[in-house]
Amino acid sequence: MKKSFSYFALIFSLFFFFPDFVYGEVQQNSLYERFLEKWELYFGKPPEISIVIDKNEQNLELQFRKIWEIYSRYIPQEERSSAESAFRYTILNEKRHLINALNNCLLSSRLFPQKNCGILFYLFAEEELSDPSIVFQVLPPGENGSKFIESLSVFGESERKIRTRMALFILKKLAENRMLRQVASSLPVILTLTHPLKESEFAFVRIPISQEFFSIKGEIKGGSNNIKIISLLMDRSGKVEKIGIADADATPLLIPSKDGNLFIVIFNASSEEQIDLLSATFWKDYNPPVSVVSAKLEGDFLKITLEESSGILGYKIEEFYEKEKKILEISPFTSSPGSGTNDYLFSVENSENIEKVFLINIYTLGGFSYKIPLYLEK
Repeated sequence: MKKSFSYFALIFSLFFFFPDFVYGEVQQNSLYERFLEKWELYFGKPPEISIVIDKNEQNLELQFRKIWEIYSRYIPQEERSSAESAFRYTILNEKRHLINALNNCLLSSRLFPQKNCGILFYLFAEEELSDPSIVFQVLPPGENGSKFIESLSVFGESERKIRTRMALFILKKLAENRMLRQVASSLPVILTLTHPLKESEFAFVRIPISQEFFSIKGEIKGGSNNIKIISLLMDRSGKVEKIGIADADATPLLIPSKDGNLFIVIFNASSEEQIDLLSATFWKDYNPPVSVVSAKLEGDFLKITLEESSGILGYKIEEFYEKEKKILEISPFTSSPGSGTNDYLFSVENSENIEKVFLINIYTLGGFSYKIPLYLEK
């Protein structure tokens, strides 16, 4: 909190140190309006500055430079470069700095912003934080993202979770820009780390997959909850369709199969080197991990018997109303006791409503979920 206070104090003092940058009557154009909107999102209320914009000036680059020259004085010097990159990307759609930042992550094998990659903090804050009022509290990010992590930690986020969310964000940006290139490996795949993973370091493999088999199963040895297994299911065009996140010590992993590519990423979510080496094996599984043996209503209870394989985390029950095209979650999460034949009893209300269909939402240790309908016994 002291860092935030000193930063705003700096802004306040700069306002008096640069009176010659206060111009006369404001004539706003759309670029200037967008700039002010972004400033308020990133840093809070803009300084009270008046700028004259030539209405006949069509060169957006020149307009931006004039505005940036004035407003950048209110940002600490060491933070200006990353802030300018973010403004240029979001206002002028200039992607060069983003691509450079993503390339630096690939070259350094780090899924966390490195030096000169501060634009990633801005885009993460804008696109991933659900509450816009938090954004200006975590920006500018500080040296190596210190203020960014510290501020988010105040809101109850652990550093490990923050780093994992950032890693996922960077992976999605790499995928969107078709930068995740890797020679394909065929199942079964054996991954063995030959060196300890440094802070935020990652390794990955690309596996072409199809719907000829139901899922991919994975066994991890030597993992810990600081090491995350991130699975990206992508279609043939490169679009990310599903994402799973799991601790490396939560095995076996179950990943649903589809037509496309699977990227399996091993990521160190801690701020320290992980000295334990890790090996992982992934193979095809042709059998559905969960089969419904029986499902029936008994009063206000739904009794289900399931045949389960290993790798299932647990279940939730949902109701689907076809006429209204809506789904309602009606049960809390229930953990699976493990592989084998297991019985479950869920409380349901208004079970006589014949217009609804029961669904069971199946959660796997690989961080995925999928639904199947329940056909009730008469």
